Amino acid sequence: MNFDYNYFNKLKQGNANSELFDYVFTCYREGSVAACYELAQFYYKGLQNVCLQNYEYAYRYFLEAANNKHYKAQNMVGIFYEYGYYVQKDLKKALEYYLLSANLKNPTAQYNVGLCYEYGKGTIKDMSKAAYYYELSANNGYSNAAVRIARCYDEGLGVAKDTKKALEILERLRERIKRADVPYYNLIKGDFWLA
Repeated sequence: MNFDYNYFNKLKQGNANSELFDYVFTCYREGSVAACYELAQFYYKGLQNVCLQNYEYAYRYFLEAANNKHYKAQNMVGIFYEYGYYVQKDLKKALEYYLLSANLKNPTAQYNVGLCYEYGKGTIKDMSKAAYYYELSANNGYSNAAVRIARCYDEGLGVAKDTKKALEILERLRERIKRADVPYYNLIKGDFWLA
């Protein structure tokens, strides 16, 4: 049985959690890496009336999917190492998994790599590398990264100071948010610079 995201989403929307879990677990047993990732998500978050949140199981399934080059799972394993969920906190391993995922063009992981370089998590601080990964992530549509790279250009952090480019990035972000009909403040949160 091949894992079918359309069927998966239909079950998910219908709140058929028991049937959803059975479907995913069956696909996982038949070798589906996507099902392995979704199974990990169930245990990471918990699935009402079916399975409780369990970071040990979540980690094991994420790791299995990550070892099969599932880019979202690689990012999640990085999160487990960064925050010490079930595993010993290890910022170098977190960065390794974020880089694996970032190299597969995952914008969330690219953003996480940027944060690691900006704050020296698992590596030495390097604003030019942080800016590089923020720009990659922003170009792949990650809103928080767009704000970070705009700040980099505005303040000359890791890149040549270019206020005009910073404003252009923020304007493109504003337009993308308008098209999505999502309030600006819902997408841009955190302790960083805002235009």
